[in-house]
Amino acid sequence: MSELPENLKFKIEARWDKKTGANIRFESDRSLIIDTPTEFGGRGTALCPDELFLTSIAGCVLTTFLWFTRKRGVKINDMRLDAESEIELIKGAYSFKAIRITIEISAPEEYADKAKTCLDLAIRYCHISRGIEHCIPIDVTGKVIVS
Repeated sequence: MSELPENLKFKIEARWDKKTGANIRFESDRSLIIDTPTEFGGRGTALCPDELFLTSIAGCVLTTFLWFTRKRGVKINDMRLDAESEIELIKGAYSFKAIRITIEISAPEEYADKAKTCLDLAIRYCHISRGIEHCIPIDVTGKVIVS
């Protein structure tokens, strides 16, 4: 993997929308909107930070898997990833208790074992999940179905 850059840097700018959310602008000139859920007095019109946090972890596992399949020439037919988190109110403050990710990959028989290897590598090398696993328990499981 020597062709990978040694360092990456990402930067965002968040500007309050003067209501209950913000407009997020990325260096890549893309943007998104976040909002506070209605149960916390927000409008609930956009993703909340908790959803984005879970999405970033699941997305990292998924894109890391896809990177390994491209590098190894592994063909898959389909992929589904489900992620959920448990957040608990402790002494008046919310804290993540656990994150669970389940992955199901559909692959032709001749690629099934290689797809499983790519899945194992993705779980091992996803830098976002590895970066937080010491703070939040993360359980990532997956299976490959021959199709």
